[in-house]
Formats: sequence, C-alpha cells, structure tokens
Amino acid sequence: MRNENRFFTVFPSVVKAGETTEITISSIHEKVQLKDGTYSLKVVPKEKRDLPRNAALKILDNTFHMLSVTAKDNTITFSYPFMDEQEYRLILMAEDGARLYDFSVYALKGDLYGTMPYRGDLHMHTVCSDGKGTIAQLMTAYREMGLDFVCLTDHHKYAPSLEAIKMFQDVDSGLTIFPGEEVHNEHMGYVHIVNFGGSYSVNEKLEADYEGLCKKLKKEAEELKLPEGINAFDYALRKWICEEIRKSGGKAIYPHPYWTVCDEYHVETDFSMYTLKQGMYDIFELIGGCSVNENQLQEAMWQELRLQGVDMPIVGSTDTHDYLPGTSLFGLYGTLVFARDNEMIPDAILDRRSVAIETIAGETPRVAGSFRLLKYAIYLMEHFYPVYETYTRDIGALMRAYAENGGCKEAIALQNQKAQMYKKQFFGMIQK
Repeated sequence: MRNENRFFTVFPSVVKAGETTEITISSIHEKVQLKDGTYSLKVVPKEKRDLPRNAALKILDNTFHMLSVTAKDNTITFSYPFMDEQEYRLILMAEDGARLYDFSVYALKGDLYGTMPYRGDLHMHTVCSDGKGTIAQLMTAYREMGLDFVCLTDHHKYAPSLEAIKMFQDVDSGLTIFPGEEVHNEHMGYVHIVNFGGSYSVNEKLEADYEGLCKKLKKEAEELKLPEGINAFDYALRKWICEEIRKSGGKAIYPHPYWTVCDEYHVETDFSMYTLKQGMYDIFELIGGCSVNENQLQEAMWQELRLQGVDMPIVGSTDTHDYLPGTSLFGLYGTLVFARDNEMIPDAILDRRSVAIETIAGETPRVAGSFRLLKYAIYLMEHFYPVYETYTRDIGALMRAYAENGGCKEAIALQNQKAQMYKKQFFGMIQK
C-alpha cells in the first residue's frame, strides 16, 4: 500500500470529468501531520495536458497548474476543474518547492461516473463436487480478500449455490452470491459451460433424459450446415446448453478453451473461434484457471476476435478448487465490473463494462480488457482496493464465525457499513 493511502484520505478520489470539484485531503495518522500553513499543489494531468506545452522548455521544466492551498486542522480543501477523463496527480509541496506527498484523483465521463467497482469470481468449486473447501470457507475467504460478488459453480450441481445464498441471506456482509453451476455433457465430459445466475439447474434438465436428448440433437446436427472440421453434434449440444441457460435467466460463460487436458487443449481452436463468432456464448472467460501461457492464448483469441468485429464481454475467474491463499488458484484471478448497483452486475458485464484481473501475491496486479477500463482499473487496484480490503478482512472473519455459530450479525453489519461509507466517500457518492 502506498504511504499516502496509509496516512491520508482524498475524498472524493473519483470525480466527474468536465466539472469543477471540491477535493478534501486529510491526514488520518497521528505521526503524519499537515502543519497549519500555506502549501503549493501541482496538478498534473497524466494523459492530456490542460496547459499548453512550452516548446522552449525541457520536459522536466514544463509548466503545470500550481495552486496555493492552506492546511488547517490536518485538512486541505481546494477546487479544480477536472476537464478530461484521466488520472490527475496532485503533488503537495512546501513553500520552498520541496516535494512532500503525491496524491491522485481520477476523472470519469458521465457514462461511467456514478458506477461502483464490484470485484468478483464467477467460477469456483467446493467439496460439493471436487473442491477442498466447504461453502462457508470459500464464501468467507472471498469476502475477506475484498470480493463483492461470487458465483458458486460446482460440477453438475446447482444446489450448492442456493445453499450459499441461503447461508448468508440474513447477513449484511456486502457479498452478493449468484446462483450457478458448471454444465457438462456427461460425467466430466468435454463440454464445460458456466451457468451464471440461472434460476434452475441446466445440468438436471440435461441429465433427466440424456440419451433422449442426444438422440434428438443428433438428428438436428444432421441438418446443420457447418464449416468443414466443426463437429455438428458438439455444436448442437453446446447450443442447446447455452439456450437453456438463457431460458433460465442466466448467462452462458465460455471457460478455459486453452486448458491443457490429456495432452491437448480443451477445445479445438477452430471450433472455439467459430462458436464465439456465432454468438453461442454470452461471456468469454478471458483469464481463467490455467497456466500463464494458456491464459495468454485466451487473451490473444479475444483480441483476434475483436479485430474481426466480435467484441465479446469478458470476465476473469479462478476455477479454484480450494480456499486457502497460495493453494490451487484461489484469489489469483477475478473480474472487476463497473455497475450502478450489485443487482446490475450481470447486465454491466454484458454491456462490456468489465475487465479481468490477475493478483499474484507480492506482484503488481495485472489487468486485461479494453483500454479505457484497463486504465481506470489499474488506478483502482493501486489507490482504492488496498484500503478497502482492510475493511473486508474483518467482515470475512466475522462471517466465518457467523457460519459456525450464528453470531456476529450486528458486528458484520457495522463493519460493512464502514466499508460502504469509505467506498461512497472515495467515489464521491457522499461528502465526508
């Protein structure tokens, strides 16, 4: 965590581009005080300058807006017209020009301003299928690490996700749990499709009369006119699953096409590209429970599709089978979604307001997605989440105690109120 984030608050840190906004910088640590008096504040737009560049000056000597600001009672308040969507550096300097602290504000255009970031994982497994953690262990561990939403997707099983929802439905934890499952053709067959948010189990419907369904789909496959090399029955079966997921009100996520299994990639590249171009799935798992190279291939596939005019909504997911940091893929990958509220997370993903993130302990988080959202997400991973997670760690621990003995409801709600208050102040939803 940056020292400025440890010792100060900057509210709001996210502002609306094109408007003059009042910013308040406050010291919150007794050992780092802002002495009463006058300071200089240099405002540096990182992408688009708001002062003409002086061609006669070297780049390090170029001019920026210098504001005279006054500190009183460990607080500095100033107003500034943040005209363009970008990050603005706020360099606080002493009167003699000595550099003291480096703060930051991000300005957003109106279509994105007012949304909140929701961080989550949409692909995971518990002991209810082949995972190592219980439902309670996985849900509480995710809230502890700062996630705001999850979708539990055990193999062939939809009921565990409902159990997770019921387990914490009476607790104000800030964690939204979506129903879900990973749908397969039979056993752990070659078809893997995530049912995100559906109102019933597609697995159960598929398995109710699997032989009869296969017979029906084989007939349909005979009528399909597909490119050479595209397996007609595989296509028909996946199409049926995805349509059934949508009938249930869910979204069909295409996971890990480059997962290496039995010495080959999970799905043939030509088949993946064809089905994605046909719009078979709703969402593409850009980063998933795979190796670095396999994830790179998935990212390249998505970029290739975009070059060909197919802009798939994306998520990042772990496909974790454990709940302990450093084991399996828990906490390694995830999704950052920008939505008006938690109920709108699925729609925000479909509207392409999401990025995939990789968070390896001890390393700088890596973001994948569209250029505009990627820039903003990088800012949030550096400036917002390190502090936000200090609140959610306590929430997750309290949730674990609640799952074990039913207590701590009031403590969970109180800590979540603190987390949400910080979030609203950071994003300018309320003033301090």
